[in-house]
Amino acid sequence: MDARLYEKARVKLVALAKELGLDLRQTYARKAPRLAMQIGRYAHARQYKRMRKALRTLRGYTGRVMRDIRRRLDNIPAGAMRDGVADILARVSKLLHQAPKGKGKIYALHEPDVDCISKGKARVRYEFGCKVSLATTIDECFVVGMRAMLGNPYDGHTLAEALEQVEALRLHGEPVACAMARRATCMAWYASIAISSRTSLQAKASTADAAVFGFLPRRWVFGRLVEDSVGASTSLNSPMCPSALPRWR
Repeated sequence: MDARLYEKARVKLVALAKELGLDLRQTYARKAPRLAMQIGRYAHARQYKRMRKALRTLRGYTGRVMRDIRRRLDNIPAGAMRDGVADILARVSKLLHQAPKGKGKIYALHEPDVDCISKGKARVRYEFGCKVSLATTIDECFVVGMRAMLGNPYDGHTLAEALEQVEALRLHGEPVACAMARRATCMAWYASIAISSRTSLQAKASTADAAVFGFLPRRWVFGRLVEDSVGASTSLNSPMCPSALPRWR
């Protein structure tokens, strides 16, 4: 809920002003915590009109503290300290002006780059963080590729970048693709959407596999990397022996 972020931002700004020796006009040390708790009670009682009114008031408290520090920003010596304070003020300003259902929201003041990821579970519907792709060997589970996927991309659109990274890495002067990525494995539902057309990699699955794996989307499909006149392409054929094959998951 934004009320918790507003209160955390106010507490952080007050502590920052105290550290810098700035005398604020008002800190709302008594009103703001009580109002933040009351917002939760209004939401629990489904009194949404009162909740929204209290939320606007709490946002105003945080905004007043932020503007008070901004007016005194010239009193801080130029350097890294002033730049850090300006960065915090910009982050809080973005928090106060973000739309409830807009994109690029701030979910945590200490880590503003996290994304809201839907898990699809009834108990824990969402999680906050950054997606990471791992490419490992299927037997030894040695990690041969790892990269962060910023912006919460769709899972089916991350396989091509993972394969490109594995091919780009070099082992003892030779491309990893020649030594290890002759064959690759992925899940069945990647066959139609995982490989992007812009990467000169193509994914294909046989009709029989599509019929079988349509009911078992979590079963592994094993394929092999082959080269054609255009470039490297990924062919997802019938399941093959998975020994010593790299895996993306």
